[in-house]
Amino acid sequence: MSEEARATASAGYAIGRLEQALERALTSDDLAVRRRAAARVDAWRNVLDGMASGRLTVGSRTPVADTPAWVTLEVAHGGFATGRYLAEAPLREDELARVPENAPGETDRERLNLWFLGDDGLAELGQTLRSGNYRIDVPEESALLVIAWLLEREQYAAALNLTSELRPLMHRLRFTPTFSPSSTPSGAVVRLQPVAEVRSTLRQATVRPRIAAMLETLRVWNPLYDRLVALWCDTVDDELPELTADGAVVGGWPCRVWPDDWVERRSQWLDEFHAAAEVHGRRHPKSNFARLQANRLGRAYLDFGEPLPLRERLAELRGEDSDGQHGHAGRLRGRVGAEVTLQRCRCCRSTPSSAPGCCGRSTRRVSPPRSTQPCGRLPRSCAPNRY
Repeated sequence: MSEEARATASAGYAIGRLEQALERALTSDDLAVRRRAAARVDAWRNVLDGMASGRLTVGSRTPVADTPAWVTLEVAHGGFATGRYLAEAPLREDELARVPENAPGETDRERLNLWFLGDDGLAELGQTLRSGNYRIDVPEESALLVIAWLLEREQYAAALNLTSELRPLMHRLRFTPTFSPSSTPSGAVVRLQPVAEVRSTLRQATVRPRIAAMLETLRVWNPLYDRLVALWCDTVDDELPELTADGAVVGGWPCRVWPDDWVERRSQWLDEFHAAAEVHGRRHPKSNFARLQANRLGRAYLDFGEPLPLRERLAELRGEDSDGQHGHAGRLRGRVGAEVTLQRCRCCRSTPSSAPGCCGRSTRRVSPPRSTQPCGRLPRSCAPNRY
């Protein structure tokens, strides 16, 4: 990557994430959340400091200056390296107890790493390998185990090359595993926690607003919308309306046939719609749902308390659009036709010419159709209601 390309990396994203972390750390009521947010604040400050000083090069395979590519770095959200080495940590109490007196090295970490390269340390590492009583949290912690394994198999040159590669960072990084009586089990693990702790964790769990809105749409509004369109499809006198490649509406007209149970189904739909609206609020006035409901049929025939009887309203609408060119039934025909076309094409997720068969399930609102020309295949789940 050229220097000119690297210089184009912007700190704006990091600044935005820092502001979000600061706000969370200052406003959250949960102590654990504030602590995690404070840690993110420190991480993003390190990112910005490193970018400003030139120590960090965003987008490089080795983003931290004077650092080999194999060193595991702390990475913030979005792939920004903070400059901190994950294997760099203070010695634990059990490690301090292992540091021999008068051992060579500038730091306790270096003295401990060098001790494990001696006869006693290599013997202990070999025994650890055979017993399997160890845990590795970051790749660097396996380095001296690999050296012990190579020496046991008399691969001295490879062990020497690896030692030479590790030597410049032995004063900072931990190259030994965590010694434990039993290794960390793999696969699914059952952990026991006190009931009070589990209850507290569950009570603190929240759903993000966008996820909640998505679930509401999938579980509440999409089924209601499908049933609303199905109501109008059942009033079509011929084939369901649909759009041609040039956008023209072809097929039958809604509001021409009234099944015997249509009024009952309409009342049931109204009950469920108003119940959902009381709990979740009404849909956006410019949404497809609102537009399909808000034409004259929606206002005059799907609201409670209409001044004229339903049958008179339907008969009035049927004669109003006899020219077939405009009016409320004409707009309704266009909307139903567009929805039927989208359903058919999304069912196959392909253009009509390349779809060998129907997937057998509705995939409404998954992605825009690649063509406005209908493929002629409807989801099986919609077949009972002709939609």
